[in-house]
Amino acid sequence: LIWQTPVKITSVNNDFGHIEHPQLFTRNGDTYLYYSLNYDIYRSRQAIVGNWDSWVDQEAVILKGNALALGEPSLCSNGDMTILIAYENTNYIDAADRFDCDPWYLKNLDGTNLTENIIQEQSIALFPNPANTYFVTDKKFKIQSITIRDLQGNILNTIINPIENMQVNIENLSAGLLIVEVKTTSNQIYYSKLIHF
Repeated sequence: LIWQTPVKITSVNNDFGHIEHPQLFTRNGDTYLYYSLNYDIYRSRQAIVGNWDSWVDQEAVILKGNALALGEPSLCSNGDMTILIAYENTNYIDAADRFDCDPWYLKNLDGTNLTENIIQEQSIALFPNPANTYFVTDKKFKIQSITIRDLQGNILNTIINPIENMQVNIENLSAGLLIVEVKTTSNQIYYSKLIHF
């Protein structure tokens, strides 16, 4: 494997205080940073794709309640999470038994299974492809939104609730390979490559 030069994520510490155990997680085109802050689990969304100093919308995910601390959030591709819970045994006899840490597993219950709903590239047809001025999508889907991205993940255009057989104009976009994300009204997400010349 060949790795890029590492990028240090610094501003979350400055903006939100001391954080621990950060993990990046991408879902539906948004990148989130999950982390332990003051012994609770929080997440923040990356406002600008690829800008590691643009974290916004901090929200609590899981609060520690009566435990001493929560930490080390890890997310699976389908949204399941594991965390570490530290707690104190107030009835300890041996000092070595006073504190304990256990891993916990939390199943994703929001009804979205990412591995099922995100369909691999080329699963939706675009016509024409290659295209110069416009394209249309496969007619068999009821579409909620169409998002066009460049290869760096930057959003170039989004159309919400397009009309059926709508021609999506791309003539003002730079030539090259584009990624078209189509979200259906049944919340399935399809990706396809589009060659724009």
